[in-house]
Amino acid sequence: MGPLNAALATGRLGKRIDTRAWGGYVVAPGSLTPAGAYAIVDDAPPAPLPEWLCALLTVRQASRALTAAPSSVRASRYAVSGLNAETASVRTAPEGERNATLLRAARALGRFIAWGDLPREQVEEALQWAGEQAGLAPRSCEATIRSGLNWSIARNSQGRAA
Repeated sequence: MGPLNAALATGRLGKRIDTRAWGGYVVAPGSLTPAGAYAIVDDAPPAPLPEWLCALLTVRQASRALTAAPSSVRASRYAVSGLNAETASVRTAPEGERNATLLRAARALGRFIAWGDLPREQVEEALQWAGEQAGLAPRSCEATIRSGLNWSIARNSQGRAA
């Protein structure tokens, strides 16, 4: 998957639909406006981005070498399911087990980054959100996620087992 297409930022997907790439922002729980703070009204895990929408938002790579070996759809679906399951386990981890649960989740998900099934930024953002929802401090989440992902990526960099 390539970088998001910044040219789509002003209504190309539809009326009043504004997308942003690098340098944009996301309105999410914790965001503040003069009218108040955004809050979660449905505690369900985020749904994966539909492939058709991702295709519209993704810049096509000019080089065939960059697009010659995309992840299989089945592997990507499995990775997204794993991401959803791990973030749910982090969000619902009992007090006293939250950091260890976050570390286990990062280690479990790092393989999908190493194999090219999930972008690191997506995993980091999802785990950060889940850790903070569980009550962990933001800096603690960042350190635990970085440690777990680095550990897993280093051990899975040779690719999938046959």
